[in-house]
Amino acid sequence: MLRFTWERGLDHFNAHWPALVHAVRTIDTGLGAGWSLRVALPFEVDDHVDDALVVQTARRLAGIGVGIDLAPRVSGLRALNTTTAAAMHARLLPVLGAMMEQLSSSSSGVLLHLEPSAQQLTAAWTARRGEGVAAKLRGLSSTVAGMASAVWMARQGRRDLTELAHDLRALPWPVLATSPPPLLPLDTIAGSTALHWLLGCPEPSLWADDVDGALFGPTAALCFAPLWATVVGARDRVEQHRALTLWAARHREKSHAVCVGPLSALAGVDVDNAVYVSPAHLRQDVQAVRALGFTDITVTSLDGLVLGAGDVVRDDVDAWVAAVVDSGVSDVAAVAA
Repeated sequence: MLRFTWERGLDHFNAHWPALVHAVRTIDTGLGAGWSLRVALPFEVDDHVDDALVVQTARRLAGIGVGIDLAPRVSGLRALNTTTAAAMHARLLPVLGAMMEQLSSSSSGVLLHLEPSAQQLTAAWTARRGEGVAAKLRGLSSTVAGMASAVWMARQGRRDLTELAHDLRALPWPVLATSPPPLLPLDTIAGSTALHWLLGCPEPSLWADDVDGALFGPTAALCFAPLWATVVGARDRVEQHRALTLWAARHREKSHAVCVGPLSALAGVDVDNAVYVSPAHLRQDVQAVRALGFTDITVTSLDGLVLGAGDVVRDDVDAWVAAVVDSGVSDVAAVAA
């Protein structure tokens, strides 16, 4: 399965429908046997202004044979964590119930982004990427300052997340949750796990007391190579790609799903230039995760694949589409050369 998220407003989706439908059909045709195409559409749980637009867009995609996932957001932000879980639980289920009456349950699903709050995430990254001792101390102090309340919210939020997961599993739609990225060096697994808890987004596959040892079921590791490179200061593309393959390989031990990207800026993530800048880089990373055996790949995002600066169609859109379509596994051995 290949899935694309949509990060811009859905008004952009419909405004660029001809270019998007061409890209989608090209990708769908080139996927090959055993692969299906899905698009995850954002919708607000706070208000229902765009509900009709979500349904309209979903139906247009379904009309060309593309499956749909609904990706809920709270106040414009996609992050589900111990801070937003209660609001998400209270407002998401009624909206999904209404959506199910209008969309086919056989081709629809839910995509949840289990991520830290933007404030805590920025603080943790500042601690990692700060230049000099003073900058690192400022980043660490920003993170530690909220730890006491974060510990309390983690306790409360675990209950909220568990209740949300329980109710979502009762629905006929499949649910996929993204797994938060490592916020500490990759060789400090225990420390990273603890930090995820304190930042409100515990790794869902570690909840062994839940069904099948996972909170929401399958999880997709957020293997965002450009973001990782920007945060930790990877020196070159080779280092960036190696970090992605290590990250993905570790997650492959417990899941068949992965998320690569981003191709466009993410709301609430205050990191500049943390996007793919070359179709060749995207091709390399998709090749790598396919070679590792991932069979559920999410690319963030379809709008970034097709649209560039100024929300206009990329001049080289065909090269970006080909980067996904041509990402077979035959030449993966040469990727890190």
